[in-house]
Amino acid sequence: MSSPRRVLILQPIHEAGLTALRNAGLEIVHAPDATRETLLRLIPEADGLIVRTTQYRIDAEVMDASPRLKVIGRHGVGVDHIDLVAAEARGITVVNTPLANSQGVAEYTIGLMLSACRFIPRGNRAVREGRWAQREELIGDELFRHTLGIIGLGRVGTRVARIAVLGFQMRVLYFDIIRKHETEAALGVEFAPFEEVLRQADFLTLHTPLTEATRGMMNGGTLALMKQGAYLVNASRGEVVEIDALARSITSGRIAGAALDVFADEPFPADHPLLAMPEVIVSPHMASHSRDSMVRMALVAEDVARVLIGQEPLHPVGTGTVS
Repeated sequence: MSSPRRVLILQPIHEAGLTALRNAGLEIVHAPDATRETLLRLIPEADGLIVRTTQYRIDAEVMDASPRLKVIGRHGVGVDHIDLVAAEARGITVVNTPLANSQGVAEYTIGLMLSACRFIPRGNRAVREGRWAQREELIGDELFRHTLGIIGLGRVGTRVARIAVLGFQMRVLYFDIIRKHETEAALGVEFAPFEEVLRQADFLTLHTPLTEATRGMMNGGTLALMKQGAYLVNASRGEVVEIDALARSITSGRIAGAALDVFADEPFPADHPLLAMPEVIVSPHMASHSRDSMVRMALVAEDVARVLIGQEPLHPVGTGTVS
């Protein structure tokens, strides 16, 4: 009798995903940790792999360590840490959950904007530290009828635009490599060249995949184009912002503040000078961490199961897919 098909789960996922695997008759193997060493030790006996995010790439070495590997499931959306070229060359299917966390990340983005411009974390800290009188200093800016710039009007960016327009009557400018005429008509958002969005936005939020074109997109030159006193929000990919350039822009007063959920280096160093700046709000890559999103992302297991039982997946990702 042949051995059962096994799915290696590198980090914990919601029970809904585990149930989907069990219902398909698959054996589940939980990695004790998410280190590369553990992955390479356990992957040889795996037919499928589910991964959330790692500090290393799921590359050819990992794939070659398991001749049985048929599918890699990304618990989430971005696949920049999975070598898609290597996967295609080895006949390994990569799947993700493109619809799972859009609403959660969009809501969190608005939360970051409000936290930055209304000094909510600083107010919380002031009360806890007995500095009630600091309220007189913490006078911020409203979102209402200000201009929001969105770089990348995909699933998340569109939801951010909808909340901004309907909830705060903001004027929304966007730049995307694909113009979104239907969204323009539905929400009244306006397309503008990248540089013009930077110049006009009171709040700039980034929602791009990580590509060679977007890596380091916000650097000394582009940050200098931003409107004096604007706020920058990034909940997309850490590598699209050059952190040292951002720190200089805040120190100079060019940018009023920033709210960052993602970083090129994660975990982000606790001693980095950026963290000493009161104008900067940070969080540990948790924009997608709502209970609802975690359930939906865990259901990447359904596509993993489809591949392993010989069915077509609903959300395959290839080298031509923009995540």
